Amino acid sequence: RLVALKRLEDCGTSPLIQSALDLFLKGGGLRRHLDAILPVYRDRRERMIEALRRHFPAESRWSRPIGGLFVWVDLPSTFDGNDLVVAARQRGVLYSRGELFRHDRSGGTSMRLTYSAVDPEQIDAGLEILGKLLRERRSERQAQAQTVADRANQLMKKELEWLRRMPKARTHKSKSRIDAFDAIAERARLAPGPGELQLAVRMPRLGGKILEL
Repeated sequence: RLVALKRLEDCGTSPLIQSALDLFLKGGGLRRHLDAILPVYRDRRERMIEALRRHFPAESRWSRPIGGLFVWVDLPSTFDGNDLVVAARQRGVLYSRGELFRHDRSGGTSMRLTYSAVDPEQIDAGLEILGKLLRERRSERQAQAQTVADRANQLMKKELEWLRRMPKARTHKSKSRIDAFDAIAERARLAPGPGELQLAVRMPRLGGKILEL
């Protein structure tokens, strides 16, 4: 069955190539080739892993392959893998998105890096560029998150001022609402995590309407 399928694909392998490969294997060519190439790939693998340690976020995780030509990298969940692969291509660095290798299309923050056809200097330069992109994206998200937190804090302060200007004879329910808003305002004051870019605020003066910041 496999032979039939192969013939449909390429009409059979050239007898000349088969004969040449037979002589290569019988003459110990494969062993000599492996003895020459394995140290090269081993050095490239170590250079890539060392460059990952230097340039990538500390929360990143990666494999240390004992065979093959690829390193699998998992980035923190706050990064947008699709955005990153486009930005990397624009700066001359190509890699494979992790979702291409998963049946459920997950792996949006994963990447498959290869060291098979690049020099050690290119490995370090490429990962330095990727690391810089990751730092830029993190800084942008943190700035956006801080902007959202600051805006939420301002809205909370205005709402709390309005609540506190109510008559002193507040009901227990009103006092509970003030305590709740105090807690929310305190949380909004704190620096948000990298991925906390949205905050929903319920405003009593607006009939309990939810404002998406």
